[in-house]
Amino acid sequence: MARNHGPISKHNTRIASLLLLAALGACDGSSHSGHHECQYPLSKDSRDGAMVGEPVQLAVGPGQYDLQIPAVMKDWLDERNWASQHGNWHRVRRCGPVANETDLRLRGLSCAPLQEGQAGDGYGFLAMHRHMVQALKQSFPNSFPAIRGFSHVPLTTTDSENPLPWKTITWNDTQLQELALLEKIEDHVGAFKDDDDFGLWLQYNALITGMMGIPGVRPEGGAHIALHAQFAVPNSPYSLLDNRFNTYLVSFWRLHGWIDDVWTRFRAARGLGDDDPTLQQQMKEQCEGMHELNDNYLPEAPPPGAPETGEFATKVQPILLTYCRGCHSPGTRSASLVLAGVGLSAYAVRQGLVGQPSHEVGMRLVEPGSPEQSWLWRKLTGDFSGIDCVGCKNRMPQAGAAPNASELEVIRAWIAGGAP
Repeated sequence: MARNHGPISKHNTRIASLLLLAALGACDGSSHSGHHECQYPLSKDSRDGAMVGEPVQLAVGPGQYDLQIPAVMKDWLDERNWASQHGNWHRVRRCGPVANETDLRLRGLSCAPLQEGQAGDGYGFLAMHRHMVQALKQSFPNSFPAIRGFSHVPLTTTDSENPLPWKTITWNDTQLQELALLEKIEDHVGAFKDDDDFGLWLQYNALITGMMGIPGVRPEGGAHIALHAQFAVPNSPYSLLDNRFNTYLVSFWRLHGWIDDVWTRFRAARGLGDDDPTLQQQMKEQCEGMHELNDNYLPEAPPPGAPETGEFATKVQPILLTYCRGCHSPGTRSASLVLAGVGLSAYAVRQGLVGQPSHEVGMRLVEPGSPEQSWLWRKLTGDFSGIDCVGCKNRMPQAGAAPNASELEVIRAWIAGGAP
């Protein structure tokens, strides 16, 4: 499976990227700092074409699987930290139960002035996802058709557009009305005041926004949420319902490609094209805003040769070096995870852990402030309560000595304290 290059401080992008790339033995050491993704058109990626390969099946049970985007495309996303940035774009707009301010502070983030469901958020939602679709399509023009948007939303299990033929498709009456309206959006332009009204209705249902359908004009709304729920695969390593990881899935790009196509037709019916100054400004703002939303957990890299200090370097890393280097060194990289190794800096190891998604379940390896939501902690303690996955419930290390109670407490306290 593709490697993750992780969230890094925006003030030290190149140094941190090179450290981690060297530690993991990556083959491409290029830096992707700045906002080059916002300067259209993007150049074609050199890996486009034959090197990209096919979508990857992620087995979840007998005859059941989710579909990950081709590994090279996933690498492209990770090199730019898109999974984290996309998740944080939604997170900072959901201040409250989903993303409280303490959690955001741990990530170096703060609540966005414009929250979900407020006026202006609908246009922003459409523009941000258009940027994502457009950037990936321009970077991989020959390979993007493998994850293109739906030509139409599949309404039945046997529909050829169903990306997961094993998965039963079921829509309720309201959802069918919403999809029918969207498939023929040119006939329903008058049901919406503007792009923002259309985006809010599409993204949310009445339970979130307080908006209701207009009898004889439009049903309740929320087709975007319904699409994510419809194609979400239980026990998938990357849930389509989890904004931190769902950009790794084919279904994400197929449904958002379709939404973007519908929006294009909606605008064309209103006499608006891509040269519209308002659209261009929204695209620029949402693109730049998204790419500022790194998880800024990490301190600056120490100067070469300088002694490493801090809780992780002095307390946690020695424990990992003692128990984990046999399987998780740069030379072995079991489960694509590097935890220890002679000459490997604590900075590089921490960069590969904090805020990074697990390859096995929909958890981060280390979730600052929450040992229970950290896959590293679950693996070290053997606590798999509430975890449903295939072949992942193995306590680590699998052989030899394991950290004792006092050493586990050091790791637990480090994570609980925000993983500094």
